[in-house]
Amino acid sequence: MNFSLVFPTRGRKQYLKELLSSINRTTREKEKTEILIAVDRDDKEDYSDILPSFKELHIKFFKVKRNENFPKGYYNFLAKRSKGKFIMALNDDAVFKTNYWDIIILYEVRRNKNDIVYIKTGDGETGSEFSCFPIISRKAFKVLGFFLNEDYYVWVADKNLYEIFRTVERIITINDVVISYKRIKDACSERIAELSAKHHPPHYDTVTEHAERLRQYINKCDKK
Repeated sequence: MNFSLVFPTRGRKQYLKELLSSINRTTREKEKTEILIAVDRDDKEDYSDILPSFKELHIKFFKVKRNENFPKGYYNFLAKRSKGKFIMALNDDAVFKTNYWDIIILYEVRRNKNDIVYIKTGDGETGSEFSCFPIISRKAFKVLGFFLNEDYYVWVADKNLYEIFRTVERIITINDVVISYKRIKDACSERIAELSAKHHPPHYDTVTEHAERLRQYINKCDKK
């Protein structure tokens, strides 16, 4: 597998279908891309027709206990069960806009020739410094010990990941690949806002230690 796309969903079946349709439409090597989806055990939505509707995609559903810590309960849970060389965090309201996004990313990564990388794609609108849908290499995931930092419950985890890789100068920006999202306001988005207000970002330094872990691995490889 080249890519593992990981994300949770809850009660947003129509948006999930739109996301999967966009992946199906734009991915060149579908057989080398897997999609891992976490669904809360108490979610009343019926997803039984998803797999028959997208037979070309490698989709796996995982029933999980509802968790307020999104990195721990969803993203890291799925990343540990993934097989791709690169892991991408998504939302269920994302939409892939660029045809053959997978081939474009692989080409840029191979030019870069590093196995510790963070890939920033475009989102088509915000121009954010960090990626809304970050991608990191499997080697980086193994060295860090996580995909998204569990010190952050919901928001800011993606920015923290960016800061770690910015510190070791291992960011590849590919604005030609655009993945946008709908910014839906519903019960799910309200819950995320509530959790973000409830669980404040830690006041201690969450970048230096993890960046140093990557730096030590990079320096070790450079000496070989």
